[in-house]
Amino acid sequence: MEHEDEFPILVAQEGPLKGQRWSLSHALMVGRDPTCDINVQDRQVSRFHARITPTTEGVTVEDLGSKNGTNHNGVELTGPVMLQDGDLLGIAIAQQFLFLTSDATMPLAEGGIRPGRLMMDNKSRRVWVNQQQVTPPLSAQQFKLLWLLYENQGQVISRADLVATVWGEDQMAGVSDQALDALIRRLRDRIASLDPTHQYIDSVRGHGVRLDNPPLRRIKDHGRSIRKILARILSTTRIAALGTIRDEEPRVSMVAFIAALDYSAFYVHVSRLAQHTVDMQKNKQVSLLIAETDDGRADPQTLARLSIRASAEFMENGEPGYAPVKKMYIETFPESEQLFQLADFGLWRIKPKGARYVAGFAKAFNLTPETLQKVSQK
Repeated sequence: MEHEDEFPILVAQEGPLKGQRWSLSHALMVGRDPTCDINVQDRQVSRFHARITPTTEGVTVEDLGSKNGTNHNGVELTGPVMLQDGDLLGIAIAQQFLFLTSDATMPLAEGGIRPGRLMMDNKSRRVWVNQQQVTPPLSAQQFKLLWLLYENQGQVISRADLVATVWGEDQMAGVSDQALDALIRRLRDRIASLDPTHQYIDSVRGHGVRLDNPPLRRIKDHGRSIRKILARILSTTRIAALGTIRDEEPRVSMVAFIAALDYSAFYVHVSRLAQHTVDMQKNKQVSLLIAETDDGRADPQTLARLSIRASAEFMENGEPGYAPVKKMYIETFPESEQLFQLADFGLWRIKPKGARYVAGFAKAFNLTPETLQKVSQK
């Protein structure tokens, strides 16, 4: 009789199927159609979205011409890819999967150390925070320190015991407090890059250090959480990087912008004397990059950003829609009112043709104009 752990497995991460797993003993079809082996009921998912196929060489994944794409470790698939242990797959913005070559490499949720937001597997030296694998792996010293705390969750471990475990009893006499503090700080930063909302490693003054590992948070709809982040960025950010083409070369400048209430368009008010305006008059193909403000986090690459491919259209004063856009622009940027009196300034409409949302490793998704408009819906 064949056992599941003889085959690679696919474990659902963030999304509606979170927690489910499939043995890859045969090819699996992923999509919205009820006949698919892995059925993801989300409008961002195509009826037949992707296929995962075990072969004599390994397991491959391929996108089947889906509308919103499939990503492999954060990179959009353009052809079949051979999967490696620990790889992450994203089906549009709806569902993520973790690929494991064996069930033994997944940390146990039962029959072992109690599960929490942070989970570890000593055999494979893997660490997960909120079911997201820490990549690249922790250093040997970081793992030793965290594993000691993990085995004794909630208990205060003395600094002497931490030093003895990490550096060895023979070397501990030469290890300074500063060296241990620096190691703890680096470890905190690695964990915070995946979950900045909680401090897992607590220092108890005069006693030592303990691991505070709260229960795993349940996120019912990963797509909804992404839309919430996008809505916040688009409703609070006022500046963007505008990409234009000049002499067949890309150019970038900073512009103030406002968004249509349904995010079907973005608007800039610029002078026709500005070089980016000259560029738009010659070539309507443009892009906008809208990003979160840097908050000083350890890994700035986890800041969410939206890159929009678009076409630029000049708006004539008096055309339908001009007056409400002008009103909204002045309400957002009061100092611009006097610029509307100048003949060389004008409104341009930036119409999205597609977009790319990125918020760190394995968190990159293609978005359609329809998806952007869906973000505006409550």
